[in-house]
Amino acid sequence: MGTSKSYEGPTGHTPLLPPWAPDPPPEPDDEKGLGGSPAPDDTPQLPEVGEDLPRWSVPKSAMTRYASTGGRDIGHVRRASSGFVSAQGGARLAAAGSISGRQAAVRMGGVFAAALTEGAAGLLRFLGAQHVGSDIESLLSALVDAIAPAGSLAEEAAARAAAAATIEDVFELYGVDEGGLEALDDLPPEVVGDVMERYTAEYVFTRLMETLASRVENGAGSAQEVCRMERDIRDYVTEQIRYELSERDVLQIDWNGPEAGRLVESVFTEAYTILEAWR
Repeated sequence: MGTSKSYEGPTGHTPLLPPWAPDPPPEPDDEKGLGGSPAPDDTPQLPEVGEDLPRWSVPKSAMTRYASTGGRDIGHVRRASSGFVSAQGGARLAAAGSISGRQAAVRMGGVFAAALTEGAAGLLRFLGAQHVGSDIESLLSALVDAIAPAGSLAEEAAARAAAAATIEDVFELYGVDEGGLEALDDLPPEVVGDVMERYTAEYVFTRLMETLASRVENGAGSAQEVCRMERDIRDYVTEQIRYELSERDVLQIDWNGPEAGRLVESVFTEAYTILEAWR
């Protein structure tokens, strides 16, 4: 599910990758397997997102119409999102092609499950003893590297951008930015499910904008308008996915076993299904 152009974050305002996260390398010219590594034999192979083929005309046209109205008709975003999933063969294939995204989601769930049960010690055990005593900014950077390593493909860049945004949001939400790692000792039980919902929604939004952001940029009247519309799309898409995702008993999951992979794939499939059903 790679693209010809990696989405670099909303134009003119805070990007998805924060300043401390290194930029992903550019897309390679040669074709590679989805997610930067050969997919298992039973993993469906998806067409390149953004190829100039008829199946992509619907979501691209819808996003162009959204921009041409100045972002006033959110119905065009629904149609663009639905077409984005349908063009990949539907929700199941879109989820199957989200290889780096699903791998990062499993690591993300494992990290915060450990933090929930062990506090700061669980997070440091994941990162390694060399990070004991590091400042929060360094820990954020190390977590992004460990959860979603930098890669050369757009799908890998999306996983990394979503991981960076999610970790930053969660650290701010639960007071880690101000209180330090000790704040992890008081995490509520719902933190793991919250993180999974946030990450999945952020990843899907990033993949959507990798494909369709240029339509907003080309159709908007000003840079300020682009920023506003991209922000509105992000809020609309991520909030809708998070609201609709059903609750799961993520606390009983063995994040080092196959059950975690199955859980994450079901969450991704459900997220894409939500978009596909929009009209």
